[in-house]
Amino acid sequence: EKYLCPGALGPADAALKAELQKQNDEELVKLEDKIKDAKENLGDIEVRDGLIAKAEFFNRIGDKEQACEAYDVAFAKTVGVGGRLDNILTKIRIAFFFDDMEMAKK
Repeated sequence: EKYLCPGALGPADAALKAELQKQNDEELVKLEDKIKDAKENLGDIEVRDGLIAKAEFFNRIGDKEQACEAYDVAFAKTVGVGGRLDNILTKIRIAFFFDDMEMAKK
């Protein structure tokens, strides 16, 4: 919220914020269910795809900490060099967006 609705634009709309939070919670439950189903019934690739989808979700809503944690979990499940590089570069882009040079250096 502090990155997306600065004070110069006025106060945040509480009703809109609550609606968006509800939508985010619903989508997160769907992603968690997808990951759980993949762990129980499918293979590692599907689990990894679900973890990456969850990380992209957190990235899309602007939750830096959750996105970085999710990309770390997805990184551990990723086998190929290209996929691992994608995870690393995405974390660097997140760091640049939030102007976090310490994270970008890691």
